[in-house]
Amino acid sequence: MTIIDNRTSHRVSFDLINDKNDFSNLSSNPPPNSPRYKSIGNTHMHTRASTKVDQMAQPNLNETSSSNFHIAMFPWFAIGHAIPFLHLSNELAARGHKISFLLPKKAQIQIQHLNLHPQLIAFCSVTVPHIEGLPEGTETASDIPTSSTALLATAMDRTRQQIEGFLVSCGANDRKIDMIFYDFAHWVPEITRGLGIKCINYGVLCAATTAMAIVPARNVPKDRPVTEEDLRDPPPGYPSSTVVMLPGREVQSLMFITMPYGDGITFYERLMTSKKGCDALSTCSSVTQSKGNRFSPRLGFTNKESSQLLTKVCKNLTI
Repeated sequence: MTIIDNRTSHRVSFDLINDKNDFSNLSSNPPPNSPRYKSIGNTHMHTRASTKVDQMAQPNLNETSSSNFHIAMFPWFAIGHAIPFLHLSNELAARGHKISFLLPKKAQIQIQHLNLHPQLIAFCSVTVPHIEGLPEGTETASDIPTSSTALLATAMDRTRQQIEGFLVSCGANDRKIDMIFYDFAHWVPEITRGLGIKCINYGVLCAATTAMAIVPARNVPKDRPVTEEDLRDPPPGYPSSTVVMLPGREVQSLMFITMPYGDGITFYERLMTSKKGCDALSTCSSVTQSKGNRFSPRLGFTNKESSQLLTKVCKNLTI
């Protein structure tokens, strides 16, 4: 697994791979003695060892160099998540990479004006199934109150066959997806593992927030409800010893992580599964580098060995 450290909020500075030959060396399960870490400028990367489907429209993309990538984007169905994914897509497209952006139609309409490279970034519509308890036509988090977003997560999970069908059909039509960026869809690695597609967990939150709540050291209890006392202090190993969550609203704001967020899964389990299963994930080193470095070893990464993985797709890319 690899961590790509992003720049500041919704902005990224990182080197990826220069060509597909370099990218093919990335493995979710490298040999025990393989190199695992490399720092490139401000970038830090860490590595760790048949049902009928709905066919989504294929992207109509101009031909580009064979060394360029075809990249899929699949953000959580919320505008605040889709926009950072589109900003990243714009920068990748500026360097010649093709993007297939998987998103419900309503969300596409809301952000399509931010697409700076329509000849390379194609929106592909995802049909959001109706879930009992959600208003008819619900497609994004902005359509519903926050208290109903767990049901939207269930709806997103039920698009799995659509996403898998799209990825498979792209490969069958010589438009194979090389990598997919995702955040909340924890099942993406299960699909991509058998298709030879690399999956990158692209989080839009800074590492300080992630390291406070979504880490194994948090030890969220499974046999009882979580209490304010469980969440009051930072988890063991958190870089700052002076951080304390204030009783009341601050602590209560974290309690939702133990609540159901989709069928048979909590918010905490969803994000942990997403991060543990991916080939690469992102944090924000320029703001909270120590938190990102602290986060990686607790998922089984190492910070000390050199790595040649994910070397350069974009030189000194700054969004």
